[in-house]
Amino acid sequence: MSRRLGRGRPIIAVGGVLALIGSFLPWVSAGEITGQVVTGNGLSGTGILVFVAAVGVLMLILLPYAAASGRSGLDQPPAYAILGLIAVVGMVLSLAQLLTADALQLWPPDKAPGLVLAVAGTLLIAVGVAELIGEGRSEPPLRPRR
Repeated sequence: MSRRLGRGRPIIAVGGVLALIGSFLPWVSAGEITGQVVTGNGLSGTGILVFVAAVGVLMLILLPYAAASGRSGLDQPPAYAILGLIAVVGMVLSLAQLLTADALQLWPPDKAPGLVLAVAGTLLIAVGVAELIGEGRSEPPLRPRR
């Protein structure tokens, strides 16, 4: 396989894994004082958009390796940009929901480890998409004239 990952795809992959793991861990925790602790994770509400986008970018990265030719028509910067935008919108909406409910706690990270990981993963996906778009289309190497 002659496919090169470049710099953007590994950043997106790390971000996708972090966002995926963060989706299952607690994003919000309440009731520590009363003894009836209730937690919520990223699989409820608009956090599901972050989960779907994380799965999508990981599938896009792995898709060429599953193809017999080693290439995929979906493995293009616009596809990553769309999924990255979905992740960012989902994260912004989730943070807004938590903020309006007075439940947003990013510090200390042990109160909402999933939210911290998901925010970090979403930021890495956005940075990786920007890097991927900045790379442009790779040209085949020039062959010497004969």
